[in-house]
Amino acid sequence: MSREFKWEYIRRQQKFYRVFAFLIIASLIISRTCNLIQNTKLMVYYGAVMVVALVLDQIFAVFAKHENFNGKTYKIKCMLFFILFAIGGVFGKLTLPLLLLYVAYGILIICEDLIMDDMFDSYKGYTFTIIYIVLLGAGVIIPYIKKEIQSADIVIYGAMIIGIGLAVILVRRISVLVATSWNEKYNDVYYKSQDVKKENDKLLELQERIEEVNNAINYQKVQLSETNSALEKKNIEIHSLMDVMISYTSSFDVDTDIRSMIKSIKEVKSASLVAMYIEKDVCFNEEPIFEFDSNENYAPNVIRKDTVEALNIFRKKGSREPLVIAENYTHNRSIFERKGCCIAAFPAYENDTLYGVLVVAGDKYDFFFSGFDYYRSAVVDFTAALISDRLYLTMEDMAKRDGLTKIYNRIYFNHFYDEMLTKIKSDGGTISVLMADIDHFKKVNDTFGHLAGDEAIKALAKLDEAIAKKYGCEAVRFGGEEFLLIMNGKSLDEAYKIAEEFHKDIREKVIDFEGKEIRINTSMGVANYPETVDDLQKVLDRADKAMYYGKTHGRGRIVIDGRWDPEDMDK
Repeated sequence: MSREFKWEYIRRQQKFYRVFAFLIIASLIISRTCNLIQNTKLMVYYGAVMVVALVLDQIFAVFAKHENFNGKTYKIKCMLFFILFAIGGVFGKLTLPLLLLYVAYGILIICEDLIMDDMFDSYKGYTFTIIYIVLLGAGVIIPYIKKEIQSADIVIYGAMIIGIGLAVILVRRISVLVATSWNEKYNDVYYKSQDVKKENDKLLELQERIEEVNNAINYQKVQLSETNSALEKKNIEIHSLMDVMISYTSSFDVDTDIRSMIKSIKEVKSASLVAMYIEKDVCFNEEPIFEFDSNENYAPNVIRKDTVEALNIFRKKGSREPLVIAENYTHNRSIFERKGCCIAAFPAYENDTLYGVLVVAGDKYDFFFSGFDYYRSAVVDFTAALISDRLYLTMEDMAKRDGLTKIYNRIYFNHFYDEMLTKIKSDGGTISVLMADIDHFKKVNDTFGHLAGDEAIKALAKLDEAIAKKYGCEAVRFGGEEFLLIMNGKSLDEAYKIAEEFHKDIREKVIDFEGKEIRINTSMGVANYPETVDDLQKVLDRADKAMYYGKTHGRGRIVIDGRWDPEDMDK
């Protein structure tokens, strides 16, 4: 028999015996109430026997659920019940209806024990059955046994035993037939239900597979959507970098390139702050370059200070990895406080030289969730543009400057001077031109050699460039030992004072050449538009004539255009 059938049979059996036991207990109570039983202790005893039987039934039902359950355990209940019932006969006799109920209960559990043996293949003999019958008969006969047993009592006792045995056999036969029929029906229903269960299991398995497939498809859809979104962002980033590179190739100006990069990063990444700092002398910049753009009205000096501090951190660490300054409002460094939710700095290297730093801040959580590649690429592209700018500016500067003195040459002078005059004419401005020529330069070459002459020319060029930077002018080597100082926007009086300072610096300059000291002097001519000449195109020519006049009238002097008489020099 199947385990399910056994458990179902035992469950129903326990329900039946529970009702039977309660019927007996109720009958005991009613009999005592009606004085059919006059011994209360006897009522309590026989009621306790039924309670014990109920408890044993419950324990048996619990154990019957286990795989290793054995039907022999039912004999414990049977044996204990019959022993207690037999002992009860010593204390008194029950009324006939109650006695018949107990006998019927005993016959039923004897038959159940035999059925359990068949169900669990645990016992095939009738030894326990005979013992049960004897004990049941004793429980019936004992209350009626007198001190002297008569032959009639023996006959009655034997008849009772035989009757009980026949009743047991009859009931067992009926129980086996019923149980077998029920088992067949149950098995039929059971196996049909098992087939249905298998089909249900297959359907559930198919449903689970379909659900797994749907989940996988949905997951792939999400992944595909995320991938498309990421690709779209990457395309935007790549296009922005390409646009910036195009901008780089057309500007050749570092300041413009920085602003272009900052604008691109701010727009593409929706950054709240982008700042860039470059040290001086990186690309013809005599001062450091600092640019930033922010959504907030931050003080430029504060942002510049923090950006420089970020650069100093990279310089100390010697690291090329990004520096996370703040992550979701958690600051790792005491810079850029309250300037954004997430802040990071990126070092700008040219080969092994750290030349600047890029700082980016965002107001959103996990602003750098997608990583730092875009910002690194932006810095690398900017570095490439910086090198290109420097090369272009170097070539351009080489074309503008004199090879020996490194100040502007005559070719470049002709270019910017014409543009300058055009602007002055349109704006109604003023301009002063100083022409200087080394006195007795041939003597220097003849006495100390041409290399010494070159040193004298370079010394004068340095002084010319220094005075030009000091007063915002342009220094030019006009040719040979002739030099110009173009003073745009300077009046005649201002130009004359500058000329005096320049002339004094030349006279005091000592040129050390191969252990020898060389001193030089110059003749200078100064002209001004519109104070000394009313034709803008003739300012240079008049400065040259004033210088020539000085050379032919004693040298080593400053001559103002139109004031040829030495007595007018102080006017």
